[in-house]
Amino acid sequence: MIRHRASNTLMGIAVLWIWLCSAAAFDSVTILNHGNPANRINIVFVGDGFQVSELAQYASTVQGTINHIFSQTPFREYKSYFNIYRVDVISNESGADHPDLGRFVDTALDSSYSCAGIQRLICSDGIKVFDAVGYAPVAADIIFVVVNDPDYGGSGGSFSVFSTHAAGSELALHEIGHSFGGLADEYFSPMLVYNGMEPSAPNVTIQTDWANVKWNHWIDPFTSVPTFQMTDGVPGLYEGAQYYEFDIYRPTPDSKMRTLGKPFESVNAEQLVLRTYDRVSPIDQMAPLPGVVTIPPGQEGTFTVEPMQPTHKNMLVEWYLDDISVGENPVLTLQSAGLNGGINQLRVEVTDASPLVRHDPANLLMDSVSWVVTDGPVIGSLSDQTILEGQLLQFDVHVTDETSVTLSARRSNGQVLSSFGANFVDHGNSTGTFSWTPADGQGGMDYFIEFIATDQNNLTDVVTARITVQRLVADMISPVSGSILASSTVDFHWTGDRPTAWWLDMGSSVGAVNYFDSGPLGGALSTTVTNLPTDGSTVFVRLWYFLSGNWLSKDFQYQAASSQPAISTPASGSTLTGAAVSFRWLSNGASISNWWVYVGSSVGGSSYFSSGLLAANTLSMSITGLPTDGSKIFVTLWYWTATGWRETNFEYTSTLQ
Repeated sequence: MIRHRASNTLMGIAVLWIWLCSAAAFDSVTILNHGNPANRINIVFVGDGFQVSELAQYASTVQGTINHIFSQTPFREYKSYFNIYRVDVISNESGADHPDLGRFVDTALDSSYSCAGIQRLICSDGIKVFDAVGYAPVAADIIFVVVNDPDYGGSGGSFSVFSTHAAGSELALHEIGHSFGGLADEYFSPMLVYNGMEPSAPNVTIQTDWANVKWNHWIDPFTSVPTFQMTDGVPGLYEGAQYYEFDIYRPTPDSKMRTLGKPFESVNAEQLVLRTYDRVSPIDQMAPLPGVVTIPPGQEGTFTVEPMQPTHKNMLVEWYLDDISVGENPVLTLQSAGLNGGINQLRVEVTDASPLVRHDPANLLMDSVSWVVTDGPVIGSLSDQTILEGQLLQFDVHVTDETSVTLSARRSNGQVLSSFGANFVDHGNSTGTFSWTPADGQGGMDYFIEFIATDQNNLTDVVTARITVQRLVADMISPVSGSILASSTVDFHWTGDRPTAWWLDMGSSVGAVNYFDSGPLGGALSTTVTNLPTDGSTVFVRLWYFLSGNWLSKDFQYQAASSQPAISTPASGSTLTGAAVSFRWLSNGASISNWWVYVGSSVGGSSYFSSGLLAANTLSMSITGLPTDGSKIFVTLWYWTATGWRETNFEYTSTLQ
């Protein structure tokens, strides 16, 4: 699938401030338009300290900067990847502030030298810069602020600032290395020793082992590491970078990140190309748009891809039909007879085989686009659905084939829809409608529904949609039904969104109230019950709920607390969740010296597991290798008391996978 560029927040910030600020409107000019801004690096120039009479000078400075930028590698090779815009910002006065000289001027972006006490460091008001950038017709990826002052100076960051000094264009390129390329400075101050962590920038390192050097793919095998022979442009490991003279290294003797007027050199140029492809796909256009394409029997379909165009022209195109290579040109013609019947996957990959890049770990220089190609029916994509019991679910199913198509649906296990209350109608126009209102008791599970399209040539397509039905009406949260109650006093908690009132009964038989009768509980979702038996007997619980004018109920069953040890989880009689299960047990007040656990296919058997002797304080164990065929599993909890070994048996159903 074609890459999408990460959204740029600069435009959003600018638009916000356009709305908030009462700034004068500025004209914008498109200088270079190489294509869709969504697949280009968009550079926006804004000026500061230029009066109306100086806008021609501003335009000339911008054009000179553009010419200089794109005369150098790698921007020369990738010029067509950039769109360039100029915003004609008008200031009341010329120049910039010089606080060290006591000179201040009224400019649109409040640019000033001596920022942070450094004379040549020029700072501009960020809010006003973004406000001005907002007048460009696109979101900006790179922002340049051109300051109308002949003194050397500039700065970097989220936007780059440079003056009209003769070295301004070089400074702009250097700052691109920082803000766009993520490159570090490679110059240093004498005698400073670096003792920090490995820098994140791709052009500096503290590693001296060739295998760990970030740019070792550029270092010739015969070049020593570290490198002491200074040869311009030869990659190696040269000491001194990122402001420190010792114990930190750069990739070449010199570069634009060290000295203005020098090339970026190989390692830095590679990084700039990678950052370009982080925003731009090598695929500029394609036809048809990605999706489902039907080629009727006896006909052909044409697919085209338009790669981006760097100057080196090394753009490789490869087409694959069901992962088999079928072409290497930008245009591919497919005959219906060449399809494999039914649904086929067509994919085109475009790769920039740039000599400027030797290492592309994220595969940024390749992108792909895919189509589904068929000569028969194709059902449109269906999303999974989640609904509640009692809630109507209805959606349409569409088929791309416009010829005679029959639509049907069934549950993936072969069950007909009507058997669980669902319905599907084939409208006879390549469209059908599925509808279902799950009844109470149908929640708590997933239903997989198959939709089948069959055309007049007996070609079919099957798409499965998962429908998750959630229980809504009423359910006991804790304690879990089937579990052993902890004592004679128990907190009961339940859930349900639709009922408007609740009532809880408990007794020694189904529906009995000889243990507890709560009376009306209103909307409460919990209550505490006391004086329950502690003899290990069965306790029957009935949860009443008032829904749509009627009292309805749901029954639950528990084992009363007792002095007899018992497994607390999973609840006896339940279905296990997998082949590996964690069992927990309680002594229930009995004096226990040791435990022993059997798991088998029959009562008292140990064909699946025998724990061996366990200490008295061992109250849980994870057991693996259990069957997953739906069969019965029997667990015997042995315990040693003063009178010898005793046992309690529990029964479960294995999960079915």
